[in-house]
Amino acid sequence: MNGMRYFKVDVEIQSESDSGRIKRHVEQYLAYGSGCTEAEAAVVKNFEDVGDIRDYRVKGVSETKIVEVVGQNV
Repeated sequence: MNGMRYFKVDVEIQSESDSGRIKRHVEQYLAYGSGCTEAEAAVVKNFEDVGDIRDYRVKGVSETKIVEVVGQNV
């Protein structure tokens, strides 16, 4: 095994509704890395690379039991 694993990264997104209320929801991302810190950094870098300007914070990172992702365009 090469030490690389899949991690679930929970990101809390904060937005303002049309009425001015602050809304929060959690999005989950699957990241590949050697540890939690690397997985979190990969998600943050992805937000920056795609120009995502939403107010967000990483709530948590946990290792998954996923062995491999298969399918088209993976």
